[in-house]
Amino acid sequence: MQRTLKSTVRRFIAPLLTIGLILCPILDKRPVHAQLLRQIGHDQTIYLTFDDGPSKLYTPKILDILRRKHVPATFFVLGFRVREFPAIARRLVVEGHEVGNHGYQHEFLPEKTTAWVEKDVKRTDGMIHQVTGSYPKYYRPPGGLITDNEEKSLRTLGHPVILWTVDSQDWKATNADQIVRQVVQQCRPGAVILMHDGVSNSRYTIEALPEIIDLLREEGYDFARLPQ
Repeated sequence: MQRTLKSTVRRFIAPLLTIGLILCPILDKRPVHAQLLRQIGHDQTIYLTFDDGPSKLYTPKILDILRRKHVPATFFVLGFRVREFPAIARRLVVEGHEVGNHGYQHEFLPEKTTAWVEKDVKRTDGMIHQVTGSYPKYYRPPGGLITDNEEKSLRTLGHPVILWTVDSQDWKATNADQIVRQVVQQCRPGAVILMHDGVSNSRYTIEALPEIIDLLREEGYDFARLPQ
């Protein structure tokens, strides 16, 4: 059911945002059709991001690849999974990756009140801080859906909203080659790449990730976590 809803969501939202900031004007309580305001940068830096973890099965394998390749990334984690796998969440921070807030249980924001969203974000912030000792800076809404009022509320909580410019579509891939092609063909300087470490198809992400890193480096790209 979650993948079906994600598929519907992604067909109707454009790829996305940039650091800081922020989305086009939208009507209250309607899903965002985010517009790309600008890339994060115009040099050869790109940003790998991973959603829906940490996962006991997939996140450690992704971390092993990133460590071996000397690549930093940003992980948008779910609060309940941080609680369930605290050692993996701490490893994200210890190994130099950025940790972002992706909500407590991956519930879609336009179905909720602004007060509910604030409570959910604070609950997730608290869990991340309790486990890792640090608070997340960035927030990524589940499915990329957010309303204008919710986005403004998140800014008051100190959370810039970050979506993505390249959707790897790894969550629905049937093999690793699909993911590699999707990422490499779309990648541009300053790109924010969406991948997943917390869904069943993350097994293909693990297979695709080393090749993606190697191919993009051959094209002259560098990798960084989202800036502070």
